[in-house]
Amino acid sequence: MRSFVFPAMLKNCLGCGRFKLPQLGWIKLKQSRLYPEEMVAKQARIVKKTSGYYLMITFTSSESVPDNPVGKRSLGIDAGIEFFVATSTGKLIKFPKFLLSSLR
Repeated sequence: MRSFVFPAMLKNCLGCGRFKLPQLGWIKLKQSRLYPEEMVAKQARIVKKTSGYYLMITFTSSESVPDNPVGKRSLGIDAGIEFFVATSTGKLIKFPKFLLSSLR
């Protein structure tokens, strides 16, 4: 990506329709969605694409993520190239051949 990263953000850098970047100051932007109120801006990245420049903002939250509930049994599934599905128990499922069965 053709981009430039601001790894640390300033306090009170969020504004309505504008954003304050270190060493650049306030810049106007077309805001596609509202900023999350309970989160703090951690870093910003300016990305250049063929359709224009974009600002990607990374937010941090003070909320903790709960641990996964431990169940009686868990199963891992992997979609692959040689087999349609491979499970963590060792079961391999071949690709369904709907077209060949319908041609017969």
